[in-house]
Amino acid sequence: GAQDGETADGLGGDRAALRKVGIIDRVPNGSDGIPVLTYTFGQVCETLTAIDYGAECGNIAAGIPLFASLHGWCAGPETGGAAWLHMVNTGKRVRAEWQAGDRHGGAVRLVFVDPVPRGGASVLPLGTALDHLQSSGAAVVRCSVVSALDDYVFVDSRDLEIADPAAGELTPATFDAIAAVVEAVGKRYHSGRVLRACLIAPAADRGGVVRARIVCPREHSSHPGFAVTGAVTLAVACCLAGTVLEPCQAEIGVEALSTGEHPGGALTVRWVLRPDGLPETVSLRRSCRLVLRGMAY
Repeated sequence: GAQDGETADGLGGDRAALRKVGIIDRVPNGSDGIPVLTYTFGQVCETLTAIDYGAECGNIAAGIPLFASLHGWCAGPETGGAAWLHMVNTGKRVRAEWQAGDRHGGAVRLVFVDPVPRGGASVLPLGTALDHLQSSGAAVVRCSVVSALDDYVFVDSRDLEIADPAAGELTPATFDAIAAVVEAVGKRYHSGRVLRACLIAPAADRGGVVRARIVCPREHSSHPGFAVTGAVTLAVACCLAGTVLEPCQAEIGVEALSTGEHPGGALTVRWVLRPDGLPETVSLRRSCRLVLRGMAY
């Protein structure tokens, strides 16, 4: 289904967002008595012939408690509850919490615990918080490469003469310029992980707001909304002195938040800081709902 590429009410389709798989299992409850679920994420390729287990997807994580409740592994959305999600691909832990509501699904609060290792030595894979890199043509752009749930190069869109990267469509020249930046980063980047790109621009008139767009420069396409793993990594970047995202956080004591305006709307992310200045937890809210249920052989 979903052949128009716009709706997620089906499997397949021409967008990567419509070809995601979550493999779920349960393990014994932890000492706190909260159900524990394991979550392996798979990205199905465009030809539907292979699955990549090297990435992670936070949006799909919001649907795991609903799926698990259908099997009796945790409380359902009609009563409210919580569950621990062990993300097999990255080894990270997420606490999912939901209030009583519609039995078919609803809003889920995802709390990512320690999205970067204690000490944070690997959070800046290039060893610097801010770099000035050559894009295609003569432009030099400011960018920050940050590693958290995923690895992102955050590019200040104003250096590409784009005041609001969340609005409108990007030109082929812009995609090529971002691709040149990613290529320049790749010459110094040796983690072996996939490097993703995100255009950002602080909203000068509103503190704590960043306009952002996740892009796939080689494919000349962009994310229709915003990846949860990107939002968590963006929060980490906001906490690092000197990055292009440092001006985008709104301080609330040891807590902070930012709102990311993206092509599909807006996403608010909250985080609590550890003594080392990096997030101990990053939380946000996503929705889920039951689309269909069946068995395949």
